[in-house]
Amino acid sequence: MPVVRPSPSRRSARLQALQKPSRRGQKSMDQVNGPVTRGRGGKSRAKRSSTPSFQIQWLSAPARTQKVVDHLRNHPVDCQILFYSDGKQSHTDSDRPSGKDKVSICAVIAKCVFEDDEEYADLYAAGPEKF
Repeated sequence: MPVVRPSPSRRSARLQALQKPSRRGQKSMDQVNGPVTRGRGGKSRAKRSSTPSFQIQWLSAPARTQKVVDHLRNHPVDCQILFYSDGKQSHTDSDRPSGKDKVSICAVIAKCVFEDDEEYADLYAAGPEKF
């Protein structure tokens, strides 16, 4: 007796687009360069920022990722606050965190990464809160 296969289930528009071959004959999933992130801009629709919207390509410039890793290696107290639930402990004077909470530590890391970046330095100078 032949195997009865159920009809293919519905797929989201994104999955359908990813499964269609592109113009070059490759699948769309092969063209993805890596994770794309957006800035930490405000979520409110009422106020619009004067800085343009942008997406940071992390895999296209591994030096950015390396700067984040280097900062975290050089500041282990920041790692305690960022990655552990009991991060808010008393610290010795020699091991002070870069900021008082996760948001301020992320701002310090963003400054280290993007202040001198060739591609994003102007955008960072115009609106560091978006990083």
